[in-house]
Amino acid sequence: VTPQKIKLTSSVTSVIFTPAGMVKDATTDTSFVLCSNAVGISKTVTISRTGMVSLATDGTCSWS
Repeated sequence: VTPQKIKLTSSVTSVIFTPAGMVKDATTDTSFVLCSNAVGISKTVTISRTGMVSLATDGTCSWS
């Protein structure tokens, strides 16, 4: 069995949540792209300033 490889892509290096669940010091929503090289599918995860997490539709990806 080949181990599955997942790659995280974002310009943000950290996300810190306050005790109230909001994202600390956020001025805009934050998006991450998760890419599964094993199946070539990506998901975009967006975290709003208020801490709400949402998933966008599937995309395609690959990397070496």
